[in-house]
Amino acid sequence: MSAQTDIHKDFALAVDIGGTKVAFALVDTAGNLLTPITQHPVPFDPQGVADPQKLVERMRPYVEQAHS
Repeated sequence: MSAQTDIHKDFALAVDIGGTKVAFALVDTAGNLLTPITQHPVPFDPQGVADPQKLVERMRPYVEQAHS
């Protein structure tokens, strides 16, 4: 995620977690995209279980962008 977004209004981090991928985007209160949707594979641990800590780590750049 390299593009900077100028956010001067209320917004939310939209997260779509599926069985094999997770998608993120910032949206305004009307549901309009403020950033492109990006997709990543769901992170799994060695036993094949989805890893929630790594999933949160994948969200971090979007939260940081929202704070900048």
